[in-house]
Order: sequence, then structure tokens, then C-alpha cells
Amino acid sequence: MSKRYLVRGSAERSPRWVYRAIRAPLLPTAVSAVMLVALVLLLAIGLRGLPVGRFDGRGPLAWGRFAADELENNFFNFALWILWLPSLTIGTAVVGRLWCGTFCPLRLLADGARSLGDRVLGRGSTTPYLRLGWVLPVAFVAITFVVKALEIQHVARRGALLFLAIATAAVAVSFFLRRGAWCRFLCPIGGWLARVARLSVLEIASDHQACGGCTSRACVREDSPAGRCPSYLNPSKLETMRHCLLCWRCFGNCPPERDALFLRVRWPGAELAEARALDAWEAVFVAGMLGMYSAVGHRSEWLKRLPWAVTFFGLIAGAMLAYVVLSAVAAKLGRVPIREGLRRFGYTFLPLELGCAFIAFGDDALEFFGVTAAVARVLLLLGFAWSLALAVPIVRRATSTRGYAVLAFSPIAAALAGITWLWLRWYG
Repeated sequence: MSKRYLVRGSAERSPRWVYRAIRAPLLPTAVSAVMLVALVLLLAIGLRGLPVGRFDGRGPLAWGRFAADELENNFFNFALWILWLPSLTIGTAVVGRLWCGTFCPLRLLADGARSLGDRVLGRGSTTPYLRLGWVLPVAFVAITFVVKALEIQHVARRGALLFLAIATAAVAVSFFLRRGAWCRFLCPIGGWLARVARLSVLEIASDHQACGGCTSRACVREDSPAGRCPSYLNPSKLETMRHCLLCWRCFGNCPPERDALFLRVRWPGAELAEARALDAWEAVFVAGMLGMYSAVGHRSEWLKRLPWAVTFFGLIAGAMLAYVVLSAVAAKLGRVPIREGLRRFGYTFLPLELGCAFIAFGDDALEFFGVTAAVARVLLLLGFAWSLALAVPIVRRATSTRGYAVLAFSPIAAALAGITWLWLRWYG
């Protein structure tokens, strides 16, 4: 699969401005500090109901001809649910977790709390159960259930209290556990973005020859000039952008004479098509998220009559069970071990899941701009086509012959078509 370089730096020639910027030691800190100030202001506006221009707290959220009837007319709601949430989704699908490592104000709070914890308690540790892959995505499921059950997006004060609670949790976790534990293992927002980042077009790559001859190992040492990677990754062996926060510390630590790290543009979803860092739990979870987004974004009168907890957790469990059955059928047809099919085939649904996620979580923004039906159709059809295109190399790599690949591909394509058809019925 062809790739092209975006930018490389060098000590022997003038580096480009992007390379200079990401090697600047204070860049992420400065950006996070600005975002922290903005967050504090937004929390004050949301908690106190402060008027800001047209957002005076009277009636539903509105600006000129744009309106969202279910949201309180508060600038906090406009900034968070109309602007930030859709932009975060799109941005992560394009450039990966740039928000987490460069913009997120909670990262700055977490680092500050850990520095204080180092002085008071000594070096923190990460308990074994936090290292399990299910903790991060489960945090995302839990926060989604709470947000929708309490209709937190509708009332600015509730949303502000939620973000205040998340910030408090980030500080507490970081004070007691090692640096990066919050971002790597517990952040509910990170639990969502980690999967989306697998589809991004930007990745950090390394010159293996230069890394192989490096004796300083500055990119993985605790006493590195810019600090150790908060996700405790080895940038010279990075297979996936799932946990990379794009905090640029590895660039700052890499000796200029080595010039071993660089940014690279890749095809969307390339790491999945190339079967890099696949994980059975994550593949099952991708399917489960399709169930969760259906619970959040459905337009079924029958489902509306069920208790929220039954709908929410029932659809998640049902989607996971359906995926296990689908994987077993596809694996049997393709002469693939069932465990291997379970580990691979779930990733074919990720692009379609992204479209469903944008519709389910960005519903307020879509309603505000009056483009729900049009955008939903585009996202669903694009996600369907992207998932089909991604399924081809995923299935082909798992099977031994083209004939078996076609047989294994058939039930997966049928499932993708069925999910797309269902959502188009709701939003078409």
C-alpha cells in the first residue's frame, strides 16, 4: 500500500515549520493552557447560567435561523455540543488523537496532579486491572449511558457538572497513579477516540535503520529531555495510532542527528487493512458500539417504549452476540479459525460505526443547522462504502485463497448492508 511522507526534519538542513513546531517543548503545554482557560470560562457560563450575546438562557438554543429545540439557550451548550463534539469526531478521523496530546486541558491538569503526587507519595504505579483493554472503552460506555439517561446535553448546568466531575476524576487518578494513567487507561473521551484514530490518515513513523543504531534510547527513557511518552509507547515500534496521543514528546526526545521520527500520510484505515495490532476484544467492542449507537440514535417507536437501560445494554449485548455468530459463519465459510475471524472481521464495521456515531452524538449539531437527514444519508452511504472497501483486504489477508475470501466476505457485506438499510430507514 503506497504512502507518502508529509514532513521530515534534519539537523543538516533547515527543517520545515511543522517540524520546528512539533519539536518546540512548550507547544503542547501552551496550547493546553489556553484550552484550560477556555474550559474554566465555559464551566462558569454553564454553572452560573451567564448570558453571552444571543445565548441568554431564554428558550431553546438559537442563533438566527438555526435552532436546537431540546437544548437550553446557553453558550456552554453551543460551544460543547454544537461546535466541539462534531469537530472532535471529524478531527480524530483525519489526524488521530491530536486533541488528546496537544489540546486537551485535562492532560495539563493530570500532569500537574502527577507532579504533585510524585512529591507527596513518590512515583505512582498502574494497577494490573487498569492495563486490561476493556477498561478504557467501558468508561466510554458508562459515560454515554449517564449522559443520555440524565439528558445532560439538554441543560447547560448538567453538562458543566459532568465535565467538572471528569476533570476531578482526572486529577484524582493522576495524583495516585503513574503519569499518563488517566489518558491511557481511563479517560472516557479517549476510550472513544482510540478506535476512531485507527482510521486516521496521519501516523508517526520511524527510520528503523536510524533507530537501530541509536544508543541513547531517549524516546523511551524516564529521564528523557521532553519526558517519557505518556502512553508508554515505543515510537520506533509503533504499529497503531490507537494509543498515540500526538503529544510530540518523542519528536522532542529524538536526537537531531538521528532524525529518526517523521509524520506520514497513509490511506484511511491503512493499519487495519494491513492487519496491524489487531485485538479480539476491540473487534467485538466495535460491533457492540453499533448497538450502543442504535440505542442512542434510533427512531423506532417500539424501542422508545422500552426502559432506557434495557434498550441501551440490550442492544450492546445483542450486537456483540450477533457479531460472534457472524464471525463464526464467515470464518467457517472462509476456512479461517474462528478465533482468528473474531479478531479480524469486527474492524470492517469501524467506518460505518463512525458514521453512526456522528449521527447519534452529533444529533444536536445536525438539528441546529437543519441538515440531519441530508448529512445522515451521506455519512451512512460513505461509511458503508468505506467499510466494504476495508473489508476486502481484511478478509483477503485472513483467507488462503480468493475463493474462500469471497465466501467469507459475503455474510460480512450482507451485515453491513443490513445495518445501513436500517439506519437509512430511520434517517432517509
